[in-house]
Amino acid sequence: MSSLYSDLIVSIKNGDSKTALSIIKNENYTIPNIKKRDNTALIWACKLMLDDVALELIKEEKETINHIGVNGNTALNWACYNNMENIALKLIDTGKSRPDNINNYKFTSLIYSCKNKMEKVALTLIDTGKSRPEHVWRNGWNALIWACSNNMEKVALKLIETGKSRPEQVTSDKDTALIWACVNKMEKVALKLIDTGKSRPEQVTNKKNNALTWSIGENQKKITLKLLSTGKSHPEQITDNETTALIKSCKNKMTDISLKLLNTCNSMPSHENKFGFTALYWVNKNNLSSKLKTKLLEMLDKCKKRKTKKRTTFKKRKTMRRRGNH
Repeated sequence: MSSLYSDLIVSIKNGDSKTALSIIKNENYTIPNIKKRDNTALIWACKLMLDDVALELIKEEKETINHIGVNGNTALNWACYNNMENIALKLIDTGKSRPDNINNYKFTSLIYSCKNKMEKVALTLIDTGKSRPEHVWRNGWNALIWACSNNMEKVALKLIETGKSRPEQVTSDKDTALIWACVNKMEKVALKLIDTGKSRPEQVTNKKNNALTWSIGENQKKITLKLLSTGKSHPEQITDNETTALIKSCKNKMTDISLKLLNTCNSMPSHENKFGFTALYWVNKNNLSSKLKTKLLEMLDKCKKRKTKKRTTFKKRKTMRRRGNH
């Protein structure tokens, strides 16, 4: 390695931008052959967040932009990791930045940009057609899940349009892109995800919520109706605080949704949450329609009769067993 280039890397490592820039502008400054998996000056500049040095190195067009350094990182990987938006965009513009690269930690530049809420960078990466939207990080997160969790609507929609974003992906916390879209009230994204037919509306998180309980909890009528139409939304799901979709819909005065839930036949109308509240309590509290109240009372009556029938059947079987023993 030439002495000037060695001095350049030392100055970058020391955070000395002034010396680094003067070396780059030196007429005798040349780029030696860098060993595979060693860091170039550009990679060091991006890793240590020296924007001015990185920009000058890109401008000089002497550095190997696509070089893969220590731990499998490129300059673009580091720029996205460190939230250096301007540098990342400049690197992508060169056409040599390897947006398809996956480092040793299983991250892509696209996942880093979605994780760090870098909307412009993420959209530009997707447009390259090489950003691997299908790639999944080791904890089960992919670019689409990060985009939805960070409320990046444009990015999420763009990822879905690629047809490679894996809307069915489930994280180690049992979250999906659809669940995050419902949490963040991303109506357009949630509806698009459901339309893919791969968004897993039945998925339940570690906290026992699913997309339906979240959409109702956030008062999102269109998403809720779409979820119910799939037949896979599990209205019977009980959350970690013992609440059901029906209780939430009555609490949020979503009369139409409550009626739809009652018509599913598995909405748990008699269920009581850990605070002692039932769907009927909220119907009365919020003075909801008489139609809903009548329907709910009918369902409650059916539940009561069903329980009575079960108890009677159980007693009969028990009596017959006793007689058989004699």
